[in-house]
Amino acid sequence: MANQFLIKNTMADMRDLSVCEIASLQGTNPTYAGVELLGYYEKGDTPAPIIYYLAQTDPGTDDGGSVINTGNIKLVHDFMNFIHVSYFGIIGNRTEDYTDKIKILLESQLDNTTFKFDGKFIISSTVIVSILGAKIIGDDLLFEFTGDYNSKFISVEADDFSINGATFDASGRQLKDCFIHLTDNIKNPSISGCIFRNALGTKQGTSNDQQYGIMVSPYGVRNFSIDHCIFSNIKNDNTGTYAPAGILKGFCGGIYISDAKVDIPNPTIQTDFVTGNISNCKFSEIITKLTDGLSQRDYTSFNDADGIRFYGGSSAQKCDVNIDNCYFNNVGKRAVKVSYMGNVKVNNISVEVNSLQYQMITLVKINKGTSVKGVRYYGNGSNVQIAFQSDDGGDILLEDVIVDGCEVFYEMNPSFGAGNNEIHNVLFKDIIIKNLFRRGILSNNGYARIARNIVMDNIYIEADPSRNSVQALNAAFGWYENEVIIKNFRTKNCDVRVDGGMFNIDGLHITIDNPNFLGSSNPLGNSANIDWRKFNHILDLGDNSSNRTSTPIFTSNGSSTRTPVATNITIDIQAISANYFNPDTIGSDLSINTRKELVNFNRDRLKVGNVIYKYGTALTTPTRAAIIFEGSFLHITNIKLDSESGMFVNTQEGGVAKTGIFISDIFNLTQTGLDNPIIKTNRIINSKISNIFSRGIGMFPVVSLGSGSSGNTISEIVGNGTPADVELLGNQPSTRVYNVFNQRDSYIPRGTTVQRPVTTLIGQEYFDVTLNRPVWWDGSDWVDGKKAPASADTAPSPNATYTQAEVQAILTELRDLKSKLRTAGMLAT
Repeated sequence: MANQFLIKNTMADMRDLSVCEIASLQGTNPTYAGVELLGYYEKGDTPAPIIYYLAQTDPGTDDGGSVINTGNIKLVHDFMNFIHVSYFGIIGNRTEDYTDKIKILLESQLDNTTFKFDGKFIISSTVIVSILGAKIIGDDLLFEFTGDYNSKFISVEADDFSINGATFDASGRQLKDCFIHLTDNIKNPSISGCIFRNALGTKQGTSNDQQYGIMVSPYGVRNFSIDHCIFSNIKNDNTGTYAPAGILKGFCGGIYISDAKVDIPNPTIQTDFVTGNISNCKFSEIITKLTDGLSQRDYTSFNDADGIRFYGGSSAQKCDVNIDNCYFNNVGKRAVKVSYMGNVKVNNISVEVNSLQYQMITLVKINKGTSVKGVRYYGNGSNVQIAFQSDDGGDILLEDVIVDGCEVFYEMNPSFGAGNNEIHNVLFKDIIIKNLFRRGILSNNGYARIARNIVMDNIYIEADPSRNSVQALNAAFGWYENEVIIKNFRTKNCDVRVDGGMFNIDGLHITIDNPNFLGSSNPLGNSANIDWRKFNHILDLGDNSSNRTSTPIFTSNGSSTRTPVATNITIDIQAISANYFNPDTIGSDLSINTRKELVNFNRDRLKVGNVIYKYGTALTTPTRAAIIFEGSFLHITNIKLDSESGMFVNTQEGGVAKTGIFISDIFNLTQTGLDNPIIKTNRIINSKISNIFSRGIGMFPVVSLGSGSSGNTISEIVGNGTPADVELLGNQPSTRVYNVFNQRDSYIPRGTTVQRPVTTLIGQEYFDVTLNRPVWWDGSDWVDGKKAPASADTAPSPNATYTQAEVQAILTELRDLKSKLRTAGMLAT
């Protein structure tokens, strides 16, 4: 008989055993071995019947499931660390609020217990998990929030917590900070396959105004894992409430790694930093709702919706967190923000915008020690405001990035911290930027004191075709030292500026084919300092400040002065706005000063080599130059100019001549008329110019040295200059000129009708490719057929018999004709 069980349909029935039934469970030879329970509230509402046995010792208090008081006995069931919560009266898909039962259950069980939930459950206040190794699983598991803004779903306060497959629905309510909070110093928490949705913050200005899916303490949370989770429709409604002083902005997002303690006076000193992984998660409709019609400044300031946010506060907490394979869609402000927290690694994220009230602000905000690899942005016609931004630059990697549509690609704000801060080891690699709206990579808001080892490798930047003023690069990061390395950097319809002490460029290709291109009118980005606009060029290398001399580059072995190098540069200008040269155009190259060059190398001790410059259209003002060099100790070699303009070596600043200029292997490839010498200088001393070749023609020499130059050597000059290939202005003592060859008699230039050169050489031949035939200069016009000026009929009509005077008149007329034919090159001398 002892093998039989007393059968009860519900828990209420089992709690109401009769005296006889209780007696039948007791004794050394009981009638029943235990009680078989068929359901909790009704028969069959639990997964299967379970057996309760008479407790032989006191098992503790009645917990509604594993320990049951009935009469004067206690019945127990050992769930073996796996509990289906229905056995504790927590039944899914009912209207009852089981929050208190869930709290008791999670507080009363043994460590390392798994709790299985099936169906929908109402949560009205915070559930605290305090047992080690608690694991929550479920089928079609939904937790629905009905509480107020002083509560959240779960606060985890013990190690080894995990939850899988649950949906948390805030039902449009405001939570206290987050759905799930991973509190200080817990180890190995895991959240996987969960959905966090439908939170709406409306009580800005309270202490609970932030809304996040998961909040992770930066204090000692180790090895957390958040995997395959979805965060959607998490919002703060700041409509009409964003402006008053003291009103908080209402932060919201998917995951927040921070704590209120980081901002208190004398914050807790971090002794054990946060580590963990966020992988395969999706973030969508993370939005701060704002009033319509705000300015960019206002909606940027009051929008604080981030997919993943790190914030370390004034103590700049450390961390070691990886973000892998995540997708962000319609996240209002930033996909990832890292602020005052270092060593975050972001790998393979995609960001897409379909419809937002205002433009997305930033893809990733980067802090010192951040690594970002594999980012794709799909704006669908919407520009992100600043794709990447860093306040505390250094030890940063940005690699394998494609961004289609942004106002600014990367903005570094090194002056955000102390005035003597430094930036070290920043690498930009394998980056494609299309539809750039304003600026590519730049330093904004000032400079760091030292910027060292800033490397850009394999970069392509293309301007938005509707924009006529875009800058791809403003590499001015350190005011005392600025070390920039550029390799394989290509741009289209953007200008480039590299400023400061030390740079090494190997591979820079700039293409301009936008007929409306004006160049960037404000190279310093957001700065309103109009004086900087004078340095607007297609390419600007050097230091435009008054302190342009080489500053020491400090190394582990002390200090040394190194030479900036720029090699393998191509400037291909296929079309450009005429207003680029119009001083009446605000922001044009001439809007402030009178320099008219397109390319500027402005640096002492500069080495430039292997440069190709293409610009087919004539620059109409003779003082314009294709390229300008400024400074002493310049080494300029292997320059190919496919242009009607030459180079200007502007060496005389403040009335002081420059020295040590070496120019060699300069080739002008155009066959049309020039509007300037190939090389023109003002006063230089002790310099050398050699191996210069020009195919162009015109009223300019190949080389022209300014008045007051001395001690220079000019040699190996080949060209078509008029009246000579070398021009020395004024007295130039100790200047040597040799091996100059003028090829006007052996060279026939060619080009279009529009490109016909300006010349004074009567009889100059020019092959007009528009007409497909040669034309000749007759002294006033280009004409078909080689003609000499008219020879007047001066001899009188002869009589029947020639007189001596008549013969002499005819001979005089013939001599005049011969002279003019020879001058025209039509009769040999």
